[in-house]
Amino acid sequence: AWAALSCYGEPYTGKKVALDPYGEQKEYRSLLRSWNTTSNALLANCAGNHGAVIVLDELGKYRGKIQDIGPVIYSLSDGDDKDRMTKELKTVASESYDTTFISAGEFSLLEHCSDKSEGLQNRVFEINKRFTRSGTEADYIKAVCSKNNGWAAPMVAQFILDNGGLKYAKSIYRKHQK
Repeated sequence: AWAALSCYGEPYTGKKVALDPYGEQKEYRSLLRSWNTTSNALLANCAGNHGAVIVLDELGKYRGKIQDIGPVIYSLSDGDDKDRMTKELKTVASESYDTTFISAGEFSLLEHCSDKSEGLQNRVFEINKRFTRSGTEADYIKAVCSKNNGWAAPMVAQFILDNGGLKYAKSIYRKHQK
């Protein structure tokens, strides 16, 4: 999970406060998130993310009943926050997202979910493999990823520029959209 996040940015837990390019203090959040949240907060925190992987860590901390996580998975895969109304009965605009989610946890998401529908099976791809042998090894991987992050974004941008820029990106999008 940390390796996937480190391709485009620094993986860390929590929030960081730093100066933006204009010298203003800004709060930054990593794309490493926790299942220890409400479904509403989880969906709202995805808003505006178009492409960068989001990692949901510690499935065992999910606040709801794991058997009832199916609707949350469907909501995440829809790419849009829930519709909401104001007190004046007007729809609140929600911001969309389209990304890939990686969920890391101590047990199988699908095995514990009561929803066994084909739709859910098509939205979740599970890899039931242990990637580290110890906590020390996992901590080492995290440290290396934190020190060596963000390397893929400039390479991808340069590749796109070298192959026609926006015209190339649009052609790839159209090809995969079909």
